[in-house]
Amino acid sequence: IDIVAQKDDIVYFVEVKYRKQPNQGGGLAAITSKKLQQMTFAAKIYAQANRLREVDMRLAVVSATGDPPEVEEFIILSE
Repeated sequence: IDIVAQKDDIVYFVEVKYRKQPNQGGGLAAITSKKLQQMTFAAKIYAQANRLREVDMRLAVVSATGDPPEVEEFIILSE
């Protein structure tokens, strides 16, 4: 998890994937089932450590490319 952000009543746990060149493959391809499990585990640990209760939490991914970086996609993985 690279970013933990809150908007309104939702806490987002965001993984950022950056590729300098578009031909290096999209950043979203790096979100495997194992990576998703790791993100879920990290979000749960963060929530416990910060005593987040009854809060809507979501996993998300940002894919960026270029120099300077530009966001290609922002996807919410869980709702």
